[in-house]
Amino acid sequence: MHRFQTLAGTLLLALAPLASAHAELLAFDFRTDTSWGRILFDSGVADTDPHPHKGRYMNSVVGYSLHITGIRNGDAPAETFFEGSTGSFVLGFQADGLGACGFTADCVAFTLDTPNFPPQGGDAYRILSFDYAVGTFRSDAIPVGLSAAGSSIFLTPAWQSYLGPEVRTTIAPVPEPETWAMLLLGAGLVGLWRRRAC
Repeated sequence: MHRFQTLAGTLLLALAPLASAHAELLAFDFRTDTSWGRILFDSGVADTDPHPHKGRYMNSVVGYSLHITGIRNGDAPAETFFEGSTGSFVLGFQADGLGACGFTADCVAFTLDTPNFPPQGGDAYRILSFDYAVGTFRSDAIPVGLSAAGSSIFLTPAWQSYLGPEVRTTIAPVPEPETWAMLLLGAGLVGLWRRRAC
């Protein structure tokens, strides 16, 4: 029994660094009755904006999948899917008049497919922005654990959609495969230990 417990402890300790190595990946999820999506971004990317009221995390987006209902080039409303793997994240704690989240307080914006704020001429881009009630944020740091509703707009060169005034959003850590493996291994070892103890 002692050897079994030692082996279990050794395996869990060996897997722990694998889980913590990816602990900085966050998911921004949003949902309305007709639109929803998830953006994955690396919270370990440094804030490159010196302004105390704005966090700018360039090239931090590592993947996204969006289902948007909106209007394309003035046509009737339609729905479509957007996917990609690049972009940047901005958080505005107070309005500073500069770029994304510059004219409203408590704002989150993603520029997808380009790191530029605002997009440069000729850029292929997708902008997704959210405005929250004043006082939602306390600093320009990424609000891990955010669970709040805000108004949202989605824009591309050919697509525009107002997602509504009460878009439900969350920001939460994403368990990596190694984390799930460690949890499953731990549960399996506990189950095996209880079986042997009976």
